[in-house]
This record gives sequence, C-alpha cells and structure tokens, in this order.
Amino acid sequence: GYLGGQSFVPLDVDASLSLSPETSRALVGNQQLVIATVTDVENQNQPLVGVRVDYVISGVHPRRGSVRTDTSGQANILIDGFTPGVDTITASAIGETDTSTIHWIDGTPTIAVLSPQYGDESDAGRTVLISGKVASGSPDARVVSVTFDGQGQ
Repeated sequence: GYLGGQSFVPLDVDASLSLSPETSRALVGNQQLVIATVTDVENQNQPLVGVRVDYVISGVHPRRGSVRTDTSGQANILIDGFTPGVDTITASAIGETDTSTIHWIDGTPTIAVLSPQYGDESDAGRTVLISGKVASGSPDARVVSVTFDGQGQ
C-alpha cells in the first residue's frame, strides 16, 4: 500500500474504459446504476484497481463527480431520477472516454371512469360493468392491470 490510502496506476498502460449499460430506461423516482469498467488492454483485459474515473452528468439531473475502481476494475455511478427526460453520463479515466444514456420515464398512469357515472348507486351483490380509459403516463410504459377496491372509492 501507499501512505494515505493512495494507489497509483502506471500512466503508460493501454487502458480501456467502458460504461454499462450503454442506454437504459428507468422510472422517475428510482435510481439507475451505471458501471464504469477499466481494464488493461495489453494484459488480457485485466482489471485496473484504484483508477480514478471522473464523470459528468448532463441533462435533467446535472452533476459531476469521481469514483475509484475496485478489485474488479469497476466503479459504480448511481444516479437518482427525479425528473422525466434524458441524462448523458460521460466518464473518463487514463485518457479514455465513454458515454451512457438514461431515459427517465414518468410512469404515473391516469384513470378516467366513463360509466357508471360518479354518484350512481347499485344494489349490494349486483354485478356492475365499469368502463373507462387508462393512460400509462409515458409512451414507453404500458398498463398491465387495473384493480378497483369495490368500495366505491
């Protein structure tokens, strides 16, 4: 080891940097993990440990930072998604650069009940046909099911 917890990677290394996933979709309100992997190309893509990876996020969640690779040559960049839109993550390490794109989707659905009309009453135990429209909240999201609680609420 080195004093102060430092580690050094030779500058003459032929490194490769890749971000994964290249492109992803995530729901607003969640986090998305982007993994930076740094390897030594001339040494059978062996992981490079302790490499500083600088990153810049441009888009709806702008920020910058740096992370260090672990024993697998990987460094985690975790992005919190609060706003629909697109983020581009640009990372660089040892002279190499790569990008990843996140499409943040607002998947909040809307439901409009067309019949029965609001305030209509029905006898207990009677079957009632409910019709309406459901919108997923995003062209990239789909509605899988809709459940009513049967309590008229």
